[in-house]
Amino acid sequence: MLCHRVSPIVSLFTTRVTTVHAHQYSNADLIFLRQALTFLISKISIVISRFTDFARQYKDMPTLGFTHYQPAQLTTVGKRATLWIQVHSSPLRRA
Repeated sequence: MLCHRVSPIVSLFTTRVTTVHAHQYSNADLIFLRQALTFLISKISIVISRFTDFARQYKDMPTLGFTHYQPAQLTTVGKRATLWIQVHSSPLRRA
């Protein structure tokens, strides 16, 4: 009998539509999106942490930088790793 009392609530929960930036999402969609973003943020944080360790380990190792896919001036592997960190952390700043 509890099923009949909960049914209208579940129906409202899954069919209500929210408009975000001209896209329409149901409440269930928003919950799935939030869970997915939370999962991705945790994984990206791990990647950034590992890149940070890598950058510190190779901060003094020289390598060639590239401009337009051609060798340019000297840089270090650690510096290049910090650029990778910057690329991977940009989605976190938007979230």
